[in-house]
Order: sequence, then structure tokens, then C-alpha cells
Amino acid sequence: MTGLTTTTASASFLFLIPQKPVPQPAPTPPGLPPHKDIEQPCIDRLNDFRRDVRSITKMLHGSLTRTTNEGKRFPGAEINPGGQSFSTAVNTLKKNGFSPNYSLDHPEGEGYQKRFNDGLWYHVIVNYPDDAEDNGFFFDPHANSPTPLVTAHCHGTNPNGLAHLMDTVLP
Repeated sequence: MTGLTTTTASASFLFLIPQKPVPQPAPTPPGLPPHKDIEQPCIDRLNDFRRDVRSITKMLHGSLTRTTNEGKRFPGAEINPGGQSFSTAVNTLKKNGFSPNYSLDHPEGEGYQKRFNDGLWYHVIVNYPDDAEDNGFFFDPHANSPTPLVTAHCHGTNPNGLAHLMDTVLP
């Protein structure tokens, strides 16, 4: 019995020992510019963002409903696809150089991404049609049904890349 008591007491005691603090990044040395947010290009280049969003809207034969988060991280846009089918919108993106995006942050649709000539990246989500079916085993997006919305938002780095993952997912 004595060994059991000692072990329990020792294990409890370990929780009372102060833990080492998590190392913090070193402060920026005097004279050097502060660390930049990797999304800063999208924040600073508002005219490029607006031009690119108009280009995506035109490519999809849609109409720009509104922009969001201008001047902030991940500025975006809502695009009315004008009644076109889900598959038409997806195929248009693919034909124009967009590739699949594997983010789990947008369960409302399928994501595609592309780096534009100005260096900004765009993540475009084609929302699933309203009549899409998911019974837990099989998902049918009803690709020939109209997509209700397409959204696009700007990224300063590859949305599938490690830098984006480190910046947005990991603490």
C-alpha cells in the first residue's frame, strides 16, 4: 500500500511543478521593419483585388453582388452566377486555369484556386445547388442544378500551401 500512496502522491506532485513557458518570437531588432502579415498583399492592393474580382465575375458570366473585408485579411466577393448550373461554373473555372482547393473551411461548395498574373491568389467556392443531397453515405451535388452563389476571396500565399496552413490553422 505504501508504494501505491507514494506513486499517487508523486504523480499529483508533477502537476504542481511550473511548466516552461512557450517560447515567443524574438522582437524585431531596432532599425528593421516589423514582421509582415503574409496576407498583407491582399490588404494593401485594393485596386488589384477589385480588378481581379471583376475578372472572375466576368469569367463566370455572373454579376458582382458585393465585396467583403476590403482593407482586411481575406477580402472577398459574392458573385451571383445568374442561374447557371453548378457544373458549368466549375468547368468554367477549370478551363481558366483554376485547380482544386482542398480546404475543409468551406463545406457549402467546391473550392478552386489560382494565382493571378499580379501575384495574388484567389480561392473561389462554387456553392452546391439547393437540391444537393447528402444522406451520410452518398453525396449528390445535382451538378446540373443551378448554383445559388459563388464566392471568391484573396490570399497572399497559396491557399493550399504550408504558409497559409501555419498562418490560419496552427496557433
